[in-house]
Amino acid sequence: MPKIYEYFGIIFFLYPNDHEPIHAHAISGEYETIFELHFENGQLKEIKTRKKRGKEHLPKAKMEQARAFVEEFAVQIAEKWYRFYILKETLTPEKINKKI
Repeated sequence: MPKIYEYFGIIFFLYPNDHEPIHAHAISGEYETIFELHFENGQLKEIKTRKKRGKEHLPKAKMEQARAFVEEFAVQIAEKWYRFYILKETLTPEKINKKI
């Protein structure tokens, strides 16, 4: 599972053999939420969240932090998704220490 970002205790990562739509998994402790990114004509149209089977959603405060992060970094997440799944590149995780 390549980690792509760490943001104030929330880890964003991709599963090795995952699928479309473009999405990232966000975990904090035993909680996990999937953030799906839907683009139209190169612009972010919508962010959907869904539960990972067998896991509970991130708690409210963490969910708000994670959603703000995903909104701010949607294009970069999509680029990393493309580089990992399509180009088969190895990704280097980034730690973001600046509040969004």
